[in-house]
Amino acid sequence: MKRQWIPLKDLDIYDEFHYQKGDSFEVNVALDGNTTEYHKQGIEVVKQVLQEGKKVRPILVLRKGEHYKLLDGFKRAMAHKELGYSLIEALVCDQIDERGICLGETRCFKGGQSELSLHEGKTQEEQILYWSGDPEKLRIEYAENIHVHWGAYGKYRLSLSIEEFKVLAQAVIKI
Repeated sequence: MKRQWIPLKDLDIYDEFHYQKGDSFEVNVALDGNTTEYHKQGIEVVKQVLQEGKKVRPILVLRKGEHYKLLDGFKRAMAHKELGYSLIEALVCDQIDERGICLGETRCFKGGQSELSLHEGKTQEEQILYWSGDPEKLRIEYAENIHVHWGAYGKYRLSLSIEEFKVLAQAVIKI
């Protein structure tokens, strides 16, 4: 896996989770677990971060000849596109295994770069609170809020405030 700058014009951003609709996009809520509006709000957050001059983590892509297929980083890619950037920094995989996992310096898979946060540097830090080590099973992350991922490659996601997470944790303890 290489870390490099790639042209946005050569990046296929859309997939079965996010598809182009006119000049915009829609989200397949059944697959993604989140709405189009949720993604648009996330894109605005990333745009704000970029406009503040902060560096966001690279997206994850699969090289397909002279083009690239987005594996993770839809909101980051869309934010760059909407702000008119011509390049975006990416972790580039040349091959993925039958499960869609790219193994290299960083263990990455579609829908999640498991050990990275939105920002690079010390502006924001993500902590893995729990991860089974298997991309098909439960992973709980803490960054700007709590993210609970489960299902094939994080297909299902739940974002909770810290207070909501505490309420959920107390409910689970009582079971």
